[in-house]
Amino acid sequence: MIEANLAHLIASDAHNITSRGFCMTDAYAEIRKQYGLDMVYFLSENAEDVVAGNMLAAEPPERIRKKKKLFGLFGS
Repeated sequence: MIEANLAHLIASDAHNITSRGFCMTDAYAEIRKQYGLDMVYFLSENAEDVVAGNMLAAEPPERIRKKKKLFGLFGS
């Protein structure tokens, strides 16, 4: 979804962190590893904009390309 510009922020259902882990730091670390620091800033700034009631930044969506299948059965 990130590669196709279909994700504009990441969020967590963190109202009960005593019985469930809050893993936003891990999520942002993975996004940084796969997509770079600019994407981390983009997603986190959009999350802040939601809280502030501001308009989100967004790029035009791109078509999601289907992966070719080996013999029509297995994704490659």
